[in-house]
Amino acid sequence: MIIEKEKIDKKLDEIYKSIVENLENEKEIGLLSGKSGICIFLFYYSEYLSSEEPSNLAVDILTETIESINTRVYAKTYCSGLSGIGWLLNHLAEEGFIDVDIDSLSSSIDEIIEKSVEEEMEANNYDFLHGVVGYGWYYLKRYNNVKFVESKDFYKKKLFMIVDYLRDTAEEDINGFKWSTQRLEKHLSYDLSLAHGISSIIVFLSKLYALNEFKVKSEKLLFGSIQYLLTKKKPMAKAHFPDHVLKEKKSEELIFNSRISWCYGDLGIGNSLLLASRFIGNRNLESIALETLKNAAERSTKEYSVLNKDAILCHGTFGNALIFLKLSKIYSDSVFSKAATFWINDGLVKGTRKSGYAGYSQYTNIGEKVEWINKLSILEGISGIGLCLINYGSKLESCWDECLMLR
Repeated sequence: MIIEKEKIDKKLDEIYKSIVENLENEKEIGLLSGKSGICIFLFYYSEYLSSEEPSNLAVDILTETIESINTRVYAKTYCSGLSGIGWLLNHLAEEGFIDVDIDSLSSSIDEIIEKSVEEEMEANNYDFLHGVVGYGWYYLKRYNNVKFVESKDFYKKKLFMIVDYLRDTAEEDINGFKWSTQRLEKHLSYDLSLAHGISSIIVFLSKLYALNEFKVKSEKLLFGSIQYLLTKKKPMAKAHFPDHVLKEKKSEELIFNSRISWCYGDLGIGNSLLLASRFIGNRNLESIALETLKNAAERSTKEYSVLNKDAILCHGTFGNALIFLKLSKIYSDSVFSKAATFWINDGLVKGTRKSGYAGYSQYTNIGEKVEWINKLSILEGISGIGLCLINYGSKLESCWDECLMLR
């Protein structure tokens, strides 16, 4: 089933108008959680429409954000703070959306975030969205963009520092390398996810491994972390990989969640292994990753749609659509294109909340309290939904999804 372009365009128009109407209510500045990330949607939507209006709004938002970097106190993390804004500015310059002095702006950000990187290391917070790996993702972007030797050496040292941190905090056993975290309220665990866990470390190390300067430094950790992850694969289960492996139990206890999503579960983990297979040139690993991803695609049914209560990228319908759409453009297997269409359509069906932004709200459940929250952001709001719809409706190849570790 092909979804009519008119239906896609109508929803994109609703999203854009909702952003314009509600932008003043957005107080966060983050790449994935706030205003600066909304600019990604606006620039790509401007290109999609061949209209300057959305990009002009994006420029206004960016100008305000840049002018305030040195005068306001902001978070520093990748998801919600300055390192994510640094990644954004470099991405927009790469794609030709903006023409600014990236080196000068990045230098200002580097000075502000330096202490925070050290603090997260001391706290042993390796998290992608809110910790050390997120800073590394920004540093890697800078390393690939800078032209001056002195600047490249600066980011090389920062990346070496983060790899050293990962080496020093890793636990090694016969199964490979793993990192513990307190993501679960009552337990220490080994988190396997892309958003917060070992899968994000694998993607980060894979991209470093592909660069000659970092190959030797990253090789042992990369292959050891892949090895550990693969030992947790249960191919006969509905979900091949658990979300967590509990640390304190005498006999290993795996915590599975059958929901399909970007943040946790087979979809994010499988895509991370697929990316690693390409960067290291391992066809066997690619086959293993595709087996997991095809299994996830075959779970694109109403039964699993119910588990994705909302449509957001993080743990909702359009996050699934985004990854399956990407896979469908790389591989000819119809299982991916069918899954992409299923989740796009499911997302459009979910976009009917009268009180939502363009019909969408984020479902939250804290204890017994259920809330539906309206958000504009990439990760949990309508900007991310809009970007996925642009990918579906456009023939142009875009690489904005690198901000989610999807390339």
